[in-house]
Amino acid sequence: MTSASPGKLFTPVTLGAFALSHRVVMPAMNCGQATDAGVPTESMVLHYGSRASKGGLIICEACAVSARMRGRGMAGLHTAEQVNHWQQVTRAVHARGGIVLAQLDHGSHWADLPADTDREIDDDALEAALLDYRNAAEHAGDAGFDGVELHAAHGALPERLMQEYLESVSSHRDDADQAHTDQSRISRYAGEFLDAVTGTLANIWGADRVGVCLSPPMQDDDDADWIAAYAQLTRTLHDNAFAFVHIADTCQPIDDLNGTWQRTSRLLRSACPTGLIVSGGFARSDAIATVDDGAADAVAFGRAFIANPDLLDRLKHAG
Repeated sequence: MTSASPGKLFTPVTLGAFALSHRVVMPAMNCGQATDAGVPTESMVLHYGSRASKGGLIICEACAVSARMRGRGMAGLHTAEQVNHWQQVTRAVHARGGIVLAQLDHGSHWADLPADTDREIDDDALEAALLDYRNAAEHAGDAGFDGVELHAAHGALPERLMQEYLESVSSHRDDADQAHTDQSRISRYAGEFLDAVTGTLANIWGADRVGVCLSPPMQDDDDADWIAAYAQLTRTLHDNAFAFVHIADTCQPIDDLNGTWQRTSRLLRSACPTGLIVSGGFARSDAIATVDDGAADAVAFGRAFIANPDLLDRLKHAG
């Protein structure tokens, strides 16, 4: 293989129900171009349509599942007007033979949930959030999407619950009783709530049309709790036949003395031997090597896709 060859990056791969013609994915990257009412605009139709390709996977920007969760310029999937305008986006992607998913987002920092982990997590708020996810998933079908990705990364509600559990494990190692109390409470919410959300999405779409985006944190080498927790979660998603697990990657130090780093996703590959998408600042050469050596099945390029609508051609023909 020459330096100009993209290797397996431009070979077909199947992720659940999605038969991709290449392994270059456009991940969810918020454009901030929606109206104040969370309605997609004509510029968003052009944005996604111009980056679509035959058999290529596009995961649209995070869609707020409720008006309570919507930030400035953030699109939603909780009103009929939003659904009608998303139809224009999905039609533009489909016109070029692309596959398009909606990323469902419940931003916990906007939710009416306690910030202090010493307080009880609100069951009613989580029940309301589950209903929001269900409604948004149904709206995604009405909008013409081909499936959905659950945003369980970067501070979204499922990720927040997971982080509270991991922080409790770390902070109460010397207090067995308190550790047991906190971990039981938080792990129950984290595990049961995520199971409820993914189960709801699978019931609506079929598991093979649902992906899950995770962002495992970077921790000290001697703290293996996060590795075990995310490996268990990733393995469960894989075993339950979800379309893919998408790891928003970080680099993990493995030899501080020599400055050696390893991508977090490689630590989780064994838990997800098929259906793994990775993202996080990949250069062309890194992406080619990652797919060629089997560390992932596809690579998502965020900022590069934002800057270059013709990214596919650039990756394929660069020297």
